[in-house]
Amino acid sequence: MATTSRPRRHWDDHLKHGQQLLRNLNSPMSVVEQSRFVGYGDLKKYGWRLVDDHALRYDNDDLHARFMPESMKQIFDKYDLSKDPRDNRRVSFANDRAVHVDGRYRPKTGGEFGNIYNPGLIIATYNYRPGFCQPGYDDTPLPKEDLTPLKYWSDVVFLQYQQQL
Repeated sequence: MATTSRPRRHWDDHLKHGQQLLRNLNSPMSVVEQSRFVGYGDLKKYGWRLVDDHALRYDNDDLHARFMPESMKQIFDKYDLSKDPRDNRRVSFANDRAVHVDGRYRPKTGGEFGNIYNPGLIIATYNYRPGFCQPGYDDTPLPKEDLTPLKYWSDVVFLQYQQQL
């Protein structure tokens, strides 16, 4: 397994990036660049595969159910969010399939986005975008131009959330 060391971004760089994201969120739609990925089918087209989709239970009556962590229960109580399992889904997609798309070969990347969807909240739980793959993924680093263009958390989450509604 090849290991690479990436330079750590300085705190100020993260702060500037966060401030830019807030400006984008508060900007009129006409100013913000829109994603070209608008259909749920784009996930499969660009090598993403559904690897987990299950309801989260708020109570612990069933030992075989998947439980909501205590810290999340506190958030849901505080903001009066629905605790109905039908309203709380843990969904995870992995970019683990090589595809030929847009006239190019796109190798699998090991990227994975896992989130919890509630009508009033999205909780990011386990997220590694292509290019910054999850620990232990045994492929060598991929050149940027070979990465899937459907690589940003916001694009994948939009497509997932749109499907959940």
